[in-house]
Amino acid sequence: MQQADYTLIRDGFITKARTLTQYFVNSWQVSDDASSVNRGAKYMMILRPGAVPIAPMPGLQSKKIFRVSWQISFDLQVKYVSFKESWNEFTMLRDAVLNKFVFTMDPVIPGTYGIWDVSITAPEPPGQQPPSGAPTWLGQTLIATLVQQIDVSR
Repeated sequence: MQQADYTLIRDGFITKARTLTQYFVNSWQVSDDASSVNRGAKYMMILRPGAVPIAPMPGLQSKKIFRVSWQISFDLQVKYVSFKESWNEFTMLRDAVLNKFVFTMDPVIPGTYGIWDVSITAPEPPGQQPPSGAPTWLGQTLIATLVQQIDVSR
């Protein structure tokens, strides 16, 4: 029987993001450990669990096939150097993430099965951290939605 497993989805998402080695040289730069930002890298992706809407597939009487829309919330951050340089670096990093996960014909997430769509949205515009005073990071919170089809009859 196939089962839902957020850990597999998260770990696969991390594995795929870490292939962006132009930005993430060290594996700890893509992590669910927020303290990693203190290690000194220029680029960071910090993940947190998000919502998990689950729905039976329409038209199926057995209700044994479900679509799970896993959501992973993540902060995409660039260490602040100067306004112009840091914003350029941030937009290049965000474009690379979008190209890797969304603008591809390959929604595969390593170590998972049944993923047929990946989308990324941003509930808020990018900004600086801390929000007032001299910035140390520029970044944005994004939400990745990974749609997985699970057949619980198997």
